[in-house]
Amino acid sequence: AGGLATGTKYNGAFLVAPLLASYFLNIIESPGRRLAAIVDSRLLWFTLPFAVALGVSVPFVIADVDRFWDAMRELSRSMQYGQGTFTPENGWRHHVTHSLRYGMSLPLLVAGAAGCLMLFLRQPRLAVLLFAYPAAYFVVAGSFGNLFFRYMIPVTPFLAIAAAWLVTDTVRRFTPSPSALALVAVVLILPSAVSTWHFNRIVSA
Repeated sequence: AGGLATGTKYNGAFLVAPLLASYFLNIIESPGRRLAAIVDSRLLWFTLPFAVALGVSVPFVIADVDRFWDAMRELSRSMQYGQGTFTPENGWRHHVTHSLRYGMSLPLLVAGAAGCLMLFLRQPRLAVLLFAYPAAYFVVAGSFGNLFFRYMIPVTPFLAIAAAWLVTDTVRRFTPSPSALALVAVVLILPSAVSTWHFNRIVSA
C-alpha cells in the first residue's frame, strides 16, 4: 500500500518514517536480543513490496529513467528557489503562522500542538509511532522554496487527532458528561467551521 500511495503522490514515501520508528523502537526495547532485532526480516518484507508496488504504479521510473531524472531535477530546482520573483521565507515558520494557522484556525492548531506535546509526555512510544509521518513530512516540506498552503494537508489530520485526544482527556478529568465533551469540541472547531462556510460561500458565488 505504501508503494502504491507513493506512486500516486510523492508524500506517500514518508510512510517509511513510522516503519523506521517502529524498527528502532524494537531494537531499543530488545536489550537481550538486539542483534535479532537489527536483522528483523519484517523490514525486508516491507521494503520489497513497497519497491515493487512503486515500480508498477509508476512504470516510467524504470522504462524512461532519463526523463524521470530530468523531471526530478526540474522539480528540485522549483522546490529550492520557489516560484517567480517571490523570495521564500523560512518554510517551517511560514507553514505554522500561515498554512496551519489559517488552514485549521488558531484554537485548533494550538490544541493540536498541545496534544502532541502532552501525548509525548504521557505515552512517548505511541506518540513516536503516531507522529513520525507528519513530523518527517513537515521537516522536508518546510525546507522547500515553494510554500503552498496545500502542502500542509497531510499534517492536519494528525494535529486534529492530537487535539481530539487532548480535549477528551482534559474534559474527562473534570466530568464524564458526553454533553460537556461535545460542547468543548464544538467551541474548539467553531472558528474553523465558520471559516470553511465563508470560503465555500465565496467560491460558490
